Amino acid sequence: MQSSLSECLTLKGWILLRLRTSGKRSVGNIKDAFDAALQQNPRNLNAIIGFTECCLLQQDFAEALSAINKAVVRYPSTNLPLLQKLRVLLAQQDWDQAVETVNRIGSTEPKNLYAKNVFLIILMCRSAAYEEAVAEVKKYIQLVESLEPGNVHLVLDTAGCLIKSTSRMLEVAVQTYSDNAELVVELGYLALLRGKTKEALRCFKSATKIDETSLDALLGLSLCELKENGSTDQLKNQVQFLLELKGAQDSLSLHYIRAKISDTSDEALRHLRTICDVKLSQVKSIPYSDIYLLSLDPDFMLDVVKEYMQHVSLSKSAPDSIYEVLTVLVKACPGLSEALFLLAKLQYIKGDNTSSMNSLEKLLSNVANPQSEAQLLMAQIQTQHRLFERAAQTLEACVSSNFKVRENPIYHYITALVDKNTSNYADAIKSLTTALSLVNIKSNHGKQMDVSLVERASMYVELIDTLNVVGQTEEAAKILENATGELRGTPEEARILLLSAEHSLRRKNVQGAIDLLGRIKPTDLCYVEAKAKRAEVLLQYRKDKYAYLECYEDFVRENPGPESYVMLGDAYMKVLEPDDALECYEKALKENPKDPLLTSKMGKALVETHYFQRAVNYYKEVIKTTNDSELKLQLAELYMNLRQYDKGELILLNELEDENPNMAEDLTYLQHKTRLLTLLSQIQEKSGNITYALKSLKDAMDNQHRVRKRMTVEQNGRVLAYKRFLLTMGFSDVPESEIKTLIDISLKLGEMAMSQKNNEQAVNYYKEGLEVSPHSTSLMVALAKLYMQMNYLELCQQTCANILRKDPENETASVMMADIAFRKIDFDMALFHFTQLVTKQPTNWEALIRLIEILRRTGNIADCPSTSLLRRRRARTLPRRRASCTAPHSINGTRAT
Repeated sequence: MQSSLSECLTLKGWILLRLRTSGKRSVGNIKDAFDAALQQNPRNLNAIIGFTECCLLQQDFAEALSAINKAVVRYPSTNLPLLQKLRVLLAQQDWDQAVETVNRIGSTEPKNLYAKNVFLIILMCRSAAYEEAVAEVKKYIQLVESLEPGNVHLVLDTAGCLIKSTSRMLEVAVQTYSDNAELVVELGYLALLRGKTKEALRCFKSATKIDETSLDALLGLSLCELKENGSTDQLKNQVQFLLELKGAQDSLSLHYIRAKISDTSDEALRHLRTICDVKLSQVKSIPYSDIYLLSLDPDFMLDVVKEYMQHVSLSKSAPDSIYEVLTVLVKACPGLSEALFLLAKLQYIKGDNTSSMNSLEKLLSNVANPQSEAQLLMAQIQTQHRLFERAAQTLEACVSSNFKVRENPIYHYITALVDKNTSNYADAIKSLTTALSLVNIKSNHGKQMDVSLVERASMYVELIDTLNVVGQTEEAAKILENATGELRGTPEEARILLLSAEHSLRRKNVQGAIDLLGRIKPTDLCYVEAKAKRAEVLLQYRKDKYAYLECYEDFVRENPGPESYVMLGDAYMKVLEPDDALECYEKALKENPKDPLLTSKMGKALVETHYFQRAVNYYKEVIKTTNDSELKLQLAELYMNLRQYDKGELILLNELEDENPNMAEDLTYLQHKTRLLTLLSQIQEKSGNITYALKSLKDAMDNQHRVRKRMTVEQNGRVLAYKRFLLTMGFSDVPESEIKTLIDISLKLGEMAMSQKNNEQAVNYYKEGLEVSPHSTSLMVALAKLYMQMNYLELCQQTCANILRKDPENETASVMMADIAFRKIDFDMALFHFTQLVTKQPTNWEALIRLIEILRRTGNIADCPSTSLLRRRRARTLPRRRASCTAPHSINGTRAT
């Protein structure tokens, strides 16, 4: 009785599972049916398999694996549990275990079609072992023909997953079932994927003869028209006809065609987003399997992504749907290098260079022959970081691995950037012209372009800028006109209008620039930049501060929020209207009182406007509510400037005493602690407490060394990737700002040690700084001066020689070298150094005095600098005297009182 009940519950569960595909049942209810069946009979194999199916739908792989492993042990005589286990492992994408299970099934059942199918998926999607996959596909097709000759659905599913080697199998099936339009349509799509448009056209026409209402066949005809002739009036008429057919509105292929023939980027992006959203929702509830891959349709989605890349604009807020699609594609087909490359490219466009480099590293490490497109993208990132020499090396490696890369517009674009950096403008113009010609040739022939909309606009921008640099303004104007026409209706049109405005300003056409900037709409990505530029033009060229302020008041009217009020406040500060600026900052604070950046800005504004007591009260009040460490630092600095040293020192000491032990190794806190100790040292020094000041600064130095070490350690799983990215790009793994902080502390320690007559200790401080930054000119100059003061002339001379090797124009080192030669009675060498100094810097009076002294001592006073040199010296100094006497003027041109 229990066994019968278990079977009934199992049957109920499978029926509910079937209904689940139409969305009529939740997975939880189905799972309860199988669970109840297993309670009646724990050995019920059908119930165990049904239970694991429910776990798969819930993506609970651990529970599914646990249940099916028990069945594998209980039923060693059948492969059914093993096949279900294989299904679970594939859904989990546990590739190694899946291969092992395939081999285990093959040892007892070598002709099992499902196991063979899974093995093919692993070969193609995970390993990208296409040559081995071709041989296995042929064997698989032979098995299908011998074991399932009349199974039309299996033939269609096989053709969908195994594209290139199934045409013969489909042709045989079409001959057998000549009245099946679905088979003929599939054969047509297969021909399209193989690039045989005419063959595909013939198949789709045959399918329409069998079934005149076949939407897939009619869509196939439209796709053939698109492939052959691009966007034509005939194709647009076909699309209008298709839209009237039942179910056509929901067709993703039709959305794709409509995106291809759209007149504007916004319209195209709307269709492409619809495809992405629908596709993501379709695969969301399907466990990874052959059915998942059929539903995902990686080839089609790659075409969608490529089309999207033609319209995406340079924005970090690009739609998440396309990014998610690429992430799904890369996860579903790890061996699909094209998807990984497109993901890297999208990450680059969004400004995430670290993730882009990680994707490129993964791509280049998994491919035997480096992809030229990936190398080009790496070169693009290098140029963005101004590593032009590295970019040139990457381009050379790219050409050596694939000479056809010269047909890629991006290659010529990057070459132009490298040439432009070396002031080789003629070659840069030639390369940019070639790049745009290649883009236009492909566009005119209806081929998929290798460049995104952003890159195409960037080519125009660079070409126009380079032409302006060499003075070819008329040619630049023509190119600008072409760019405006070509990019009209795209997100990049505003970028070109912004460039046009700058071009108008160069030609002194101020009104034209203002008009162009006014054409940029609030919906454009660079609207804020354009509006700010318009304000600057009105202020700089028209001297109209009211029109300048009105631009920022427009921001507040269009988007009344904290950011808009802050921008308006900054504008008021610029035109010397501090009270209005403070009012704007206060409004911004009311809307976002907990924003630390905003509270900090308000405090600084009060200090800048000399409302010192008001600033102190403001800081105290905000610190009570927020306990913000940054504000305490600012208040302490304000007390120092007000010469209230005791109050400033007390704030900093309390902050250091209240250190949270859990934050002791936190990188952000360590950086903040360095600033606390440095400011504390300044306050103690100004209050006359040199001993404590020196101790605080030593603590700051030790803490900054900890910061430097922490920078090289992996933190939260991200610093290691960032470090690898920096090293790949040729940067140090410690930011320059942190190194500069160490240098500044070393210089200050040396200065304080010298003030206490402890010169040897000062030397040690300078050397400690040089260990961190061996090329620091400021440290070497300070050390050389100290050696000179200590009369260590040889050490001073060596240090100055090192400085001049790195900076031949360094005045201080040159003076010291000449002075050392003078002290050593080496007048010839001293004469050489002082003569060079006076020639390069005629207004260096000290050098001139020493030069005259040497000439007098050597009896060559007649060789004193000529009258003409003195005249040039006088001419250089007179303008400065006049400038220093000029009275300051206000923003309106009236003299300041």
